[in-house]
Amino acid sequence: MSVYAPGMDIGNPTSTTGDSDGSLGCFARKRDDQSPVLLSCAHVLFANLPDAQNLAIACPPPSSTCCHGTQIATTLKTWPQGFGIQLSVTITGVTQVQSGFQTDCAMAKLLDSVSFTNEIPVIGMIAGTPASGNLGIVAGPPFGTPPTADQYVRFYSPLTKRVHYGTILTSPDHGTIVGGGALDPLLEPWTVNSSLDAMAEAQPNIAQILVMPRPAPGEGLPGSSRLYFGRGGDSGSVVVNKDNQVIGIICRGSVKPDISNNSPEWNAVGGIGILNPIQKVLDVLGVDIPASFSRTVASAGGSAFYMAGIDPEERALQLGRRGIEEKLEKTRLGRLLMGKLSEHRVEARRIVLGNRRALVAWRHHQGPAMVQHFIKNLRDPAHVVPTQINGVDRAALMRAMAGVFLRYGSPRLRRDVEMYREIALRYGPGITSVDQLPLLVEKLRQERASRWLRARKESA
Repeated sequence: MSVYAPGMDIGNPTSTTGDSDGSLGCFARKRDDQSPVLLSCAHVLFANLPDAQNLAIACPPPSSTCCHGTQIATTLKTWPQGFGIQLSVTITGVTQVQSGFQTDCAMAKLLDSVSFTNEIPVIGMIAGTPASGNLGIVAGPPFGTPPTADQYVRFYSPLTKRVHYGTILTSPDHGTIVGGGALDPLLEPWTVNSSLDAMAEAQPNIAQILVMPRPAPGEGLPGSSRLYFGRGGDSGSVVVNKDNQVIGIICRGSVKPDISNNSPEWNAVGGIGILNPIQKVLDVLGVDIPASFSRTVASAGGSAFYMAGIDPEERALQLGRRGIEEKLEKTRLGRLLMGKLSEHRVEARRIVLGNRRALVAWRHHQGPAMVQHFIKNLRDPAHVVPTQINGVDRAALMRAMAGVFLRYGSPRLRRDVEMYREIALRYGPGITSVDQLPLLVEKLRQERASRWLRARKESA
């Protein structure tokens, strides 16, 4: 039986395209009846449906291409209730009043049969939250100065299956709450909103924690790639400080602010993270996050059992993914491959699940079955991934889906399909294990190097 943990993918059946799938933030306890609930964003659990109630929350989400999803909880309250009371802030030297909501949060009551742990993969067990009234964070260092241990914050991404690091980005502006006192200087006084929010009927946020992404401690700045602290699919993830206390929930990613700064670490930033302060989330939902919170025994007629940490199959899958990622990260070409997969993953899934012709092509060419074999291979490297299923070879699947993405994809997706289709069709159909990917990347790197040397000799 599975033990559910922070950082897993979740969603509800109303979000059939995967657009609003997000992260299982963590588990908490209701203050009124002490029952366990899971926390995430309102726009994840409710898919921005104001009148929706009692939605089935599944992990993995129903929109997943690999499975139908298993219900683990049912939503409580409604989508608008996850935003609390609107807050207005006046900014020193600015006449315009900024207004928004401090939270974008929601909770769902767990089924009695569900086992859970607040042990975040790689990071460890959640140690509760900072003392009431304390943000539990400190400002990041000046540009050009390495962060100290207490300045780092981090989260585990269901999108990348990695831990991402950052430091608090403070605003040069200060605000005063209308009808209240001064806004904490570590909170952003300006409203965070975008045209995409308006189209999705999402609510603007204010008084948020802003996080600037950083390389992991001891690692250097990336080369041509950019750092992000929260992207599509990370909404709802909890962020912890050095003491593993939850300090906030990721409600969105944002483009980096227009700061006149040319430092290497700022140039490496692609986007920043926006967090709801955790104390506001707890108050809006009426919950607490106890230290070392878990339930590994079924509470309603189920047989007693014990499982430490994460379900062994899930742990094997995570270890398999991380092992491949570490090998690919060693080369620039490998990092490029991972970056492209990360960039287009959400859009590709949206096309497949949201377009009837795309879905028919995916199923007809045995796409779901092929994905299952690769997942099984990640868990068990001895499992051989077939190159043909039910008479359909993988090359036919790849050609069919390339055609789908060229027809229905965004300009960036179409550009990359055109650019890399030939290479993918040359090597992809014969892969029988994900362990072969780093070897193929190295082979491509050597071929590129040989062509470059040959061209240089010819031009000499």
